[in-house]
Amino acid sequence: MIDELIKTLPTQISVTREQGIDLLYKMLLIRRFEEKAAEMYTKSKIRGFLHLYIGEEAVSVGVLNALTSNDNILTTYRSMDMLWYVVSIPDL
Repeated sequence: MIDELIKTLPTQISVTREQGIDLLYKMLLIRRFEEKAAEMYTKSKIRGFLHLYIGEEAVSVGVLNALTSNDNILTTYRSMDMLWYVVSIPDL
């Protein structure tokens, strides 16, 4: 079943310059959020554990931009940026 689904997926996509800039902006915004979280954690402003997502911003931005209203999200403890992205970034 999954193999059949994979065969239907496009092998290439294209984005406009504006879409590319928007995707980059979102990735950089997530990176800055993560860097600030790391800074606050080292200053003991955040308690407990902090599992950063630095270096994986393209994953969440790419996935979230490909979702449709029929899709669900199941993520891990490292992907808090996905929630933040869904709630905050589209309203900017």
